[in-house]
This record gives sequence, C-alpha cells and structure tokens, in this order.
Amino acid sequence: MISYLNLGNTGQNTGFWLEEFTRPYYEFIDNGYDVTIASSKGGEPPVDPKSSQKENQTECTQRFEKHKSAQASLKNTMVLSQVSASGYDTLFLPGGQGPI
Repeated sequence: MISYLNLGNTGQNTGFWLEEFTRPYYEFIDNGYDVTIASSKGGEPPVDPKSSQKENQTECTQRFEKHKSAQASLKNTMVLSQVSASGYDTLFLPGGQGPI
C-alpha cells in the first residue's frame, strides 16, 4: 500500500514527479548502467498524482507505462537504509514535492 505525502495543508497527495524519475532512469538503463531503486521505506514510493495526468505525460513516462519490469522495480524498491553506498558509483534523487 502506498503511503502518500500531503502537499502542505492543501489536502492533496504528493510524491516524486514521475518524469523526474523516468528520464534519468532511461538515461542510465539505455547507457548500460545497472540501476537499483531504493526509497526511504522500501516498497512502492508515492508518485505525485498530477505527474501521471495526461497533460504531464512525456515520451519517458509513456515508455514507463509500457515497461512492466520497470514498473515492478518501482513497486518493490529496496529500503534505502539497507543499501551500502560503497557498492555504487552514484546516487540520484528524483525531484518533486515528495522528496523535499
């Protein structure tokens, strides 16, 4: 179950912006990098619902919608505290209200 974050006192849900995850994700994958997806709690991190709306779709988010294994990886992220930085060359954090 996704635990959404609240956008201030607006009553709206928020999370990371999907395009800000998918564009770098495909840049890494398409260039042969191994990618591990982790989040603070593990499991499925919250995506800002507005970033999935049709008017905010991009080539990368549409590609992700068709990429079942990438979707499965995002739904089953590792717990960040269980990932050792020594095993990686870089850390990337997607943007959006949620990561703030």
